[in-house]
Amino acid sequence: MNIEHLVLKEIAPAETEQLLPCLEALDTYHNAVSVHFSGNYPARANSVKLAEFKQSLNNSTSKIAGAFQESDLLGFCKIDFFESHGKLDYLVVLPGARGRGLGGMLMQWALAEFTRHGLGQIEVKVIYGNDAVAFYEKYGFRMNAQIMVTKRG
Repeated sequence: MNIEHLVLKEIAPAETEQLLPCLEALDTYHNAVSVHFSGNYPARANSVKLAEFKQSLNNSTSKIAGAFQESDLLGFCKIDFFESHGKLDYLVVLPGARGRGLGGMLMQWALAEFTRHGLGQIEVKVIYGNDAVAFYEKYGFRMNAQIMVTKRG
C-alpha cells in the first residue's frame, strides 16, 4: 500500500455503518491482547456503538475521519469534544494496513481538529496489554491514571 494513495474523509452520520469491519477487527485485537479480560470484547454491541456514533455526529459532539484507499476503508478515528477537553475515542487501523503511517495520518487529523476547537487537553483510553501505548506516547500522551475493573457474578 502506498500512503500517497490514501485519502482521509470525514464520515457523515449516514455513513457510520461502514465502520463495522474496523470495530470487529478492534474487538478481535482486544480479545487477543487484553491481559485480564480476553473474550469480553465487544463490551457493548457494535450496533449500539454505531448508533451512538451517529447520534454524536448529529449532535456535533464528535467527528470521525475514515482512511480510504479508493473505496476501501482501512481505518478510522473518532474524536469527541467536551467543554474543557477532547477525547480520542477510537483510532483503528485494519491489521493488513498497519505499519505504513496510517495511524499517524489519523492522529495528525485528530490533533488538528482538537487544536481547531481550542482543546489542549486530550485523553485516550488504552486496553491494558495493547502495545499502542508507545504510539500514543510519541504524540505526547502520558499515563495519568489506571482504571481497575472487576468482573463479578
